[in-house]
Amino acid sequence: MSVSKLHYQGNDTTQQDVSLELGGACETAALLISEKERSDNVWRVRVSAHLSPGGMRELGRVITAVRPLALMKKPGARVLLLAGCPGAIGWHASIQRLDGGRDATFEWSATPELAGLEGIEPTWGFVEREHFWTDGANLDFGETDTVNVPAGARVLAISAWQAGDLAELTIFDAVYGGAWPGGTELPPDGSLTLTPNGHLWGPCGITLDATAMVAGEAGYTVEMIR
Repeated sequence: MSVSKLHYQGNDTTQQDVSLELGGACETAALLISEKERSDNVWRVRVSAHLSPGGMRELGRVITAVRPLALMKKPGARVLLLAGCPGAIGWHASIQRLDGGRDATFEWSATPELAGLEGIEPTWGFVEREHFWTDGANLDFGETDTVNVPAGARVLAISAWQAGDLAELTIFDAVYGGAWPGGTELPPDGSLTLTPNGHLWGPCGITLDATAMVAGEAGYTVEMIR
């Protein structure tokens, strides 16, 4: 059953719905979210417009996570996305948690001042598209390689290995404005897998650096979707 205000609790990962129905024209709206600034939540939000006379039009899906603390002036409520559709008389969002375990509250708000907006525009996140691909390289000692993730692409996983010692994996995140999560040395003669699961999206650079290795080889694979 749809509700006008939704409180998402704990580690719940079920899909839940929140709607806005005014009984008249409502061609633009904003979906609000309230969660603590240190929240680890990642959300998938599917947005549909309710049209007159009857029917629903799906506008797309957004992946979003809380902004880094350094970019947030105040904790609490924020606009998650803006939505617009000619002829809409209401709005519907289906929300699913992809990662995290903190409480959050979602609520729609009519925004007639945004007349002319069409589609969905996340304020922090990206519109999800179903295109999956991988990139990466195998390196000999003394070499380095960088995968440049394009704007809007979401990094699903990064897997790296080395036969030797001192290879290092570094992620420079242009969106967050710095190294994420900083230099990470691979275990000697071992492997490492990182699963950002929505917290990392392009543009960013993922580098495997084997220049400190005195012998051996290394390699990595980056899985992406957009």
